[in-house]
Amino acid sequence: MRGETWVRQLNRKLSGGCDGHELAISGVADKHWYIKNYVKKNPALRRRRLLHLVDGLIGTSVCALIAVFLSALLHSSSLKFAAPLCFIAVIVCVARVFGRMSGVLGSIVSAIAFALFLYAPVGSVRIDNSRARDNVNWMMLGGISLSMLFSGEPGSEPGRREL
Repeated sequence: MRGETWVRQLNRKLSGGCDGHELAISGVADKHWYIKNYVKKNPALRRRRLLHLVDGLIGTSVCALIAVFLSALLHSSSLKFAAPLCFIAVIVCVARVFGRMSGVLGSIVSAIAFALFLYAPVGSVRIDNSRARDNVNWMMLGGISLSMLFSGEPGSEPGRREL
């Protein structure tokens, strides 16, 4: 129905479409309760939420594994200071494929992986070199913001997303 708010649409769906038996949603707690029960009763929505969570975990794992691999590969190289800035491309690709959550979490986990395995002191999240610390900070800032901007939303075409 055109012109209906989402509350009325949800009420209509929960009440089985009967206009005389609409449920009243009065507060925020009530909205959460009704929406949570609607998700519990609808297995398609439950499955969708589970798939979203699994996509996020897979994308975060991909970022972490690539960051650890790059750390091992570039540990004794002079290119190790540029690794986090080049890694932003990996974060954007992962966010595009697996979604926004995996891009944001992948940025954070890969920054921790770079701090632990690439920069001195190895095995600590502390980074002694200020240049390396700045690059890791720029990677986190760029990775989080670009994954918010370029994340692929499931079910929408690129360029046709609503902001």
